[in-house]
Amino acid sequence: SSALLLDAVSFVLSFLLVLLLVRHRPVAAEAGTSVRRLAGDFVSGVRTVRRTPALRATALLAWAAAMLLVATDAVALPYAADLGASPVAATALLAATPAGAAMAAIFVARLPLVTQVRLLFPMAILSTVPLMATAVEPDLAAAWVLWFLAGLCQGYAVTVMTLVIILTPEQRRGRVSGVVGAGFNAAAIVTIVGLGALAEATEPAAAVVVAGALGLLALAVLALT
Repeated sequence: SSALLLDAVSFVLSFLLVLLLVRHRPVAAEAGTSVRRLAGDFVSGVRTVRRTPALRATALLAWAAAMLLVATDAVALPYAADLGASPVAATALLAATPAGAAMAAIFVARLPLVTQVRLLFPMAILSTVPLMATAVEPDLAAAWVLWFLAGLCQGYAVTVMTLVIILTPEQRRGRVSGVVGAGFNAAAIVTIVGLGALAEATEPAAAVVVAGALGLLALAVLALT
């Protein structure tokens, strides 16, 4: 309950930051909405992504990033439980990848965009290595370091989301961001459910390795195409 309260406070702080720091911009479309308009906007967003090669590739990269980003979330607690870890240690393991990704995002966002783009695939591919290294079934401390390193390499996600905005015509940015965001969330949900089931059927470490291998395969296909 205390953690949920802190989480709620973080949403209030986010609201205040947006309210105080985001510059007001006039809306590009007529105000108001409906189910029909929402569906039309979604279709328009999908069409824009599909018909723009660079944007389509960036969206696919964002969805692959989602799979890698949550790979450890699905198995951290059972992995720690198998090692007899305390609840605090298990929670720390659960936070390893997001902590690394958050720290890296702060650094990556300050680099010139051209440099960020050049680092996209090297960072993405490197992020799969610590996941696959989990095959050795490291102890809790080593697993934390590996997953934190995986998170550090996933700092490229901030570049991907920036590119989605830059590559989209201004009047369609809301629609495209919605489509890409929906795909990101869907990829994350499927990954968590799938890896959770795989961890129950096999071992938590095996599920992380599979996620890393599938992520590497997806990235290789994207890099080649």
